[in-house]
Amino acid sequence: MLRFGPRFAKASSIVGATGWGMLAFLNTSPYSETDLINKILLLGVLVIVPLGLSLVQTPDRKGRDGLPYRAAVGAQPVGAIAALISFYVQPGLTAALFASIWLIVTLLIAVFAVWRLLPRGFQPIDEISIDAGLVFLPIGGVWFTMSRLGLQPLGFGDTIVLLTAVHFHFAGFAAPILAGLAARVIHHEAFPQKILRASIVSIIIGVPLVAAGISASPLLALIGSSGISLGLMLLAVVVLGWVRPSLSSVPAKTLLFVSSLSGASAMTLASIYAYSIVVKKLIIDIPQMAMTHGIANAFGFALCGLIAWSIAKPISRASRPGIPFSKLSAGRFAGSNYFHRVGAVSRSKPEVSGLVDDLSIYRRADFDLTSVHPAVRSFYENTFRYRMIVRPSWRTGFGFGGRIANWIGTKLGQMRLPVSAERLEDRIESKLFPLDDAMDGRTGVRAWVRTYEGTDAAMYVAAYATHSLFGNTYMNIAFPLSGGNISSILHLTALSEPRGGISLSTWPSAYSGGDQGVYFANKLIPVRLPMNEVISVWAVGEIGNAESDVTKPVVKAIHRMWLCGIKFLELAYDIYPID
Repeated sequence: MLRFGPRFAKASSIVGATGWGMLAFLNTSPYSETDLINKILLLGVLVIVPLGLSLVQTPDRKGRDGLPYRAAVGAQPVGAIAALISFYVQPGLTAALFASIWLIVTLLIAVFAVWRLLPRGFQPIDEISIDAGLVFLPIGGVWFTMSRLGLQPLGFGDTIVLLTAVHFHFAGFAAPILAGLAARVIHHEAFPQKILRASIVSIIIGVPLVAAGISASPLLALIGSSGISLGLMLLAVVVLGWVRPSLSSVPAKTLLFVSSLSGASAMTLASIYAYSIVVKKLIIDIPQMAMTHGIANAFGFALCGLIAWSIAKPISRASRPGIPFSKLSAGRFAGSNYFHRVGAVSRSKPEVSGLVDDLSIYRRADFDLTSVHPAVRSFYENTFRYRMIVRPSWRTGFGFGGRIANWIGTKLGQMRLPVSAERLEDRIESKLFPLDDAMDGRTGVRAWVRTYEGTDAAMYVAAYATHSLFGNTYMNIAFPLSGGNISSILHLTALSEPRGGISLSTWPSAYSGGDQGVYFANKLIPVRLPMNEVISVWAVGEIGNAESDVTKPVVKAIHRMWLCGIKFLELAYDIYPID
């Protein structure tokens, strides 16, 4: 099949899928409410889903699409045709078999969402919204298959089953994607971002509540539809007030105007309908809902919005897949002799003296290395010349967890975090040696093995390298474990105080769209962990000063660690020169 790239959006989605969808929608004699709902669902299958899928393409930094996306795109036309055929077969096993092909496509799309999510983590909010839309879609596929099978779970009628399928192809799939695409455009503006964040949360929570309400509780449907209505109204405010003025394309602006008003109007009707069911007073019935809410939501909101964004082409601010992770992994135990044991030590590369040959490799326009104190620079370039003492400070409530972490680290021979301060074992000895780049998978790799003084007990067994993206060089550290390694990707900046120091951070806020983060790298897919760390390093003395006291540290460092946004540990390092 052809190589999937941006051209797929225009050739396959807009022209082919829209043509098929319109043909299926218009090729009817006067129809009942069920006929109209069927046609709206077909519009979702044949047009909305492929159009939305084309807009969330996530190529890696070499321009290649991942296997999940290629599989979903390749299977989509087959699934769409099968779904169309299922409508020409009486409900039953045969019709359900055709519909199940579409269900498989929706599952592949959900797998693609997971493929996007795991390496990136739960940020930024625009990509989370898009992921939610992709994940909701298989629920629509399940209800569609049940509808074609003729099932009426819990005694629900055919119309209710069909409406649930429609709901997840439009409100479930299209609405979060449209909100996410809008958020890509105004990510630099704080106030509209707050409004849009509330919109996205309302939509994501409202979608399953409406589905539950359709099949179980009118009150839940009212709460859910009210939530989606609020979300789409907030989305309309942001799109009309901030997004449209920032775009240059007149067609895109026009279509987004129609989409915003249609979405808010359609969900207002949905809320009125849900309210009428709760109070048991008919205000608007299902046929009227299909003709008003259904058409406005399908054509006005979803179709116009997706076509608008296919013109405007908003760019994701998330880092592209393809971070160069280490291929190293350990079995049940790493230990201080890990690199020698697995044959990773290079015999052809020269000996290394520091974590980096020249700290200038991290120079950027906003990071002037001339401002870094010579003692700090010397520590990174001549690490072998220094010894360290570490003093841990566990946050209240995490002390017991720290002892467990220390016990686990002892058993793994890796990342053995100290639990108490000012003991002999808190003195750290270091060994550095070059590693085989081919075996690791990165370039310029070197090992830094830290052991507690006088023992072979490893505190850290790490492989250090660097990688660059868009002129920004990251410190890329791998800690081999069973099944892969924990990789810490650090963004470097200058410390404001004390002057001359540097800060290394994994927080997303350290550099928007950067690679920094803590990951579990493995053979299948890297997973961004809910952990972060910041290391601050500064000088307190001078190297080679005759008046300096070698019993006093010349460099200090504070290593802070967070889990799920909660700081749990702070390691204070005193770093001394070795005579």
